[in-house]
Amino acid sequence: MTGRIEKTVFISYRRTNGIWARAIYQDLYAHGFDAFFDFQSIDSGDFSQVILENIKARAHFIILLTPSALERCEEPNDWLRQEIETAIDTKRNIVPLMLDGFDFGSPDILRALTDKLALLKVYNGLRIYSEYFEEGMARLRERYLNIALDAVLHPVSHSVKEATRVQQKKAKETESVKPRELAAHEWNEKGALHGRQGEHEEALRYFTEAINLNPSYDMAFSNRSLARKFIGDIDGAIDDITHAINLDPINPDYYINRGSAFKDKGDFDSALVDYDHAIKLDPEESAGAFQMIGVLALLRGDLEKALSNIQQAIKINPRNGSYRISLINVLRRLNRISEAEAEEPQAMILLSNDAEYNRACFEAVCGDKEKALDLLQIAIVRHQANLQWIKLDPDLDNIREESRFIAMIDK
Repeated sequence: MTGRIEKTVFISYRRTNGIWARAIYQDLYAHGFDAFFDFQSIDSGDFSQVILENIKARAHFIILLTPSALERCEEPNDWLRQEIETAIDTKRNIVPLMLDGFDFGSPDILRALTDKLALLKVYNGLRIYSEYFEEGMARLRERYLNIALDAVLHPVSHSVKEATRVQQKKAKETESVKPRELAAHEWNEKGALHGRQGEHEEALRYFTEAINLNPSYDMAFSNRSLARKFIGDIDGAIDDITHAINLDPINPDYYINRGSAFKDKGDFDSALVDYDHAIKLDPEESAGAFQMIGVLALLRGDLEKALSNIQQAIKINPRNGSYRISLINVLRRLNRISEAEAEEPQAMILLSNDAEYNRACFEAVCGDKEKALDLLQIAIVRHQANLQWIKLDPDLDNIREESRFIAMIDK
């Protein structure tokens, strides 16, 4: 069978990297490619069919890799993971695009590259920089996509064809991505990397640069809000996340983040309003909101409400270790000791790579006070939690009267 040149492309990306996806789509469309990406959220009932049929119908599969892109790929139901696995299984021409300083050698990236995803390192990838975007795209089109393929392309159903047409039409009607928007995204990703390393002051500086380049960049405001919260500027954090909400009022994550800032400030009523709003916007993606409603119920002594909300959070995201800590805590308070102990091994596995603060909470709940205090001391030095919340966190109740705990808080 003689290979042929195909100009059909599927663009796989994390929603947080939408600006890159849009810029790449616009370039490919302008040069005669039939490209597809989930530009605006497809109705949940049609989502899997539209995505999977489009991957199988297109010869090329471009995966956008930024330092944060693979964060949730350890979760078996993560859609980015499923898209990559489908492309591998159907033998698409997979082209990893490495953006914003993505590094296959990073420990965080290596942890995410499990099972089939480990194959991503084998494919011939291309690094693209915002300041050389046009040159990078020319290389993508002329070298990586301009190859003869024997790919078997599957026809799409009528309903998927219509949904695809609608998505492409919406994408074509949007404004062209400006170079400063891509540059802002790079600053934002660098800030997020500093944040993951506990360097919150430095992260704040990078997020501010991103906002200066693109004052409408809601994600940078949201990320700067988190940086402000970690360094203790709660009012500044609330101002920033409120700005992000004004720019994108239907993003449930932003309400969860503002709720957490209100929670750290001690304004639990305002926090609950935001958590409830996040759940109304998207109950399937608001595990964090259910979790925090449960924690605040625990603080107020309503153990049954705490249990039901924490269990719902775990149902949505069963691989989050901090949710398991709260579950163990509630079960112990309900005197359901055997159930709590049965949860501990799974929680320990899930928390093995977590920050010291979460591991301190786990050890405190499970009764190892000295280990909990050692971890908490590191967590405080690294600004992993706000001191106001450390004073209240019910997961630390077992060590709250310890002299070392009191000395840490007073200091």
